[in-house]
Amino acid sequence: MNKLAIALTLTTVALSNLVAFSAYAEKQTAKLVDKMSVNQFTLKNAHKIIIVKWKDSSIHSNLTMVPELELKSSPKYMAKSISRSSLNLPEVLNRDLGLESIEQVYSKTGIQLKHLRTMSLNNDVFMAKTSLSEEQLIDKLMSTGQFALVNINKKIEVNSATSKPLQKRVTNTSLDKNAFNDPAYLLSLYLDEQVEGLMGAHSFLKAGDFAKENNNLGRKVRIGIIDTGFWEHADVDYSADEGYDFVSNFDFRGYGDCTSSDSTKSGDDATCSQENFVEDTRDSDPTDKSWFFPYDSNGNVTGDGSVCVQGHGLSVASTIATVRNNSKGVVGAIDSNDVTLIPIRTLGCDGGWASDSADAIVWASGGAVPGVENINEPVDIINLSLGGGGICNQNSEYFDAVEFAISQGVVVVASAGNGNIDMTDFAPASCEGVLAVGSNTILGEKSLFSNYGEDLDVTFFGNDVNVAYVNTGIYINPENSSFCNLDEGTPSNDSCYSSVSGTSFSAPLASAALAMMKMVHSGMSESELRALVSLSAGKYDFNRLGNQTIRSSLMPNAGNGNVVNALNMDLDLSTVENIKAEHNFKNFEGATDELYLSSLSNIASKEAVCATYSFTWGNYKSPIDSVEYFLFGSNSSDEVMDFNNSSLLSSGVEATDMTFNIIDFNRVGIVSYVNGQAGEIFEVDLSRASRPTFCI
Repeated sequence: MNKLAIALTLTTVALSNLVAFSAYAEKQTAKLVDKMSVNQFTLKNAHKIIIVKWKDSSIHSNLTMVPELELKSSPKYMAKSISRSSLNLPEVLNRDLGLESIEQVYSKTGIQLKHLRTMSLNNDVFMAKTSLSEEQLIDKLMSTGQFALVNINKKIEVNSATSKPLQKRVTNTSLDKNAFNDPAYLLSLYLDEQVEGLMGAHSFLKAGDFAKENNNLGRKVRIGIIDTGFWEHADVDYSADEGYDFVSNFDFRGYGDCTSSDSTKSGDDATCSQENFVEDTRDSDPTDKSWFFPYDSNGNVTGDGSVCVQGHGLSVASTIATVRNNSKGVVGAIDSNDVTLIPIRTLGCDGGWASDSADAIVWASGGAVPGVENINEPVDIINLSLGGGGICNQNSEYFDAVEFAISQGVVVVASAGNGNIDMTDFAPASCEGVLAVGSNTILGEKSLFSNYGEDLDVTFFGNDVNVAYVNTGIYINPENSSFCNLDEGTPSNDSCYSSVSGTSFSAPLASAALAMMKMVHSGMSESELRALVSLSAGKYDFNRLGNQTIRSSLMPNAGNGNVVNALNMDLDLSTVENIKAEHNFKNFEGATDELYLSSLSNIASKEAVCATYSFTWGNYKSPIDSVEYFLFGSNSSDEVMDFNNSSLLSSGVEATDMTFNIIDFNRVGIVSYVNGQAGEIFEVDLSRASRPTFCI
């Protein structure tokens, strides 16, 4: 063999070995990554946390992984032996098979993925090592054909709020001075009856008496508070043993737990030594307490940690309900004897992940979350005084969770946010089926900070709401805190109060209103309860001087919640109101538009193009259970459309809008079918729908 042949042979062997090595290296990528810590995986590289849903659900099952099971120090799993099935984990899985799917994604995209957590509803959380933009990353992963959904796992925070110490003082008030002995009771005008001049009040006290007298639920209303968790307080009665901590530590930023935590809440654990640091993981203790530890660029803890108590969840809980006539603190919107408050922690001092709140929604609604024992009994209402930027569509991290809650009959309430912007881009308040709550002043006007928009359902008071309160400074040194001098006796960190502002406290007032409605209307569906809260709210379009209010234009569909009205209003589902018709091409007037319409006419005929209308109707934006709408057409000259002179045009829809071609009819009507029973035909006024010149 000559030298050239030998060289060619050696080159071929070397290339073959290189190809084989590259294939081996690629094959091992997912397995090696799986064994790495998050810090080892990123090595300071750009990365993003994502939520995915595989098209093949078996990949999700085979990849099943719960970080807490990997941590021997997790107290939940040390305390007792729990079967995999009770933790909603498959008995048999093939993780290697799941990792092969991750390898396939890498080979197609060059994007390395590290699996961080198995979520509920067949979703998974991954860390993607990439410098791509969010949109580029999603597009590239979706192009593999392996995913039904890819979304960025957004970092969320409690809705920002302002606070100030609550002081006992004499004030002019219409409240019954002898009703309660709680020191700050007379400061809570929003509990009073809604009347002219006090349109921002919500008639809570009057409604509470009615709800007690007409309670046919037979049990307490269960409210899940998804927030910063539990804090023991003299004025708040929790069902803390039912709560859960869903906080995940995907991307370590210094916060963790402490093995030497002081359960007596004396403040002696204000500092946690470095050797007592433990990762913040999910467990059955929803206490609102964590520690911030200094750390180096590789994510390694380098010193002792400082305690942090957030307190937002406590304030939200006390807005809903407090212990009454205990000579302490404040009066909540509903009697604590009528509700069970379940604290669910998804946010720490540095916020939290949307994936954790989504899992918490599913869990509170009675759904299975991998690695978590099921809730004892599903809640009736979920309160979400949290959120962040993002449109809530079918690709949203909240969409599946909210849809599941609704399917279980759970009412989901969310604060609209405090940015004084349109809430369309604020989730989860913007999710379909969520009761979106803004804030009003005591006069009934829009609060300056409140988000707004056509999709806002209702407003409740959010300026200076009186609440139980705690923060880090109070926890460590309540004696020197101005928030802890309302009650008699020595100040302690479980008896402090504040006056707070924000939609975070409007939402729990709406949750309290829904709880009263659940007591009285126990057979109503969640969508009917939501509709009642919204439709019964008091309108405040003009102030006492006759001037148009700001809210009338910014919050056109949201009134000030009135709980008495909601309890007594007859929800007429058979009547179809607010019917509007618009021609599908009403603004097509220019030469280019006419050319476009002409080309459409060549395809579908001019008659068909000119007979296409969009219809909207109803007083409430969302579908209501048990109600379907049908479109009827008629050419009758009779004064009134009825079932004898009209023909069915469409199948039933739950939505309150429809685009339809009415080419064969000159009259159109809409019928509401409630539980299959038809109401009368309500005719659409087509004369108000302007048509383009092309069609005239």
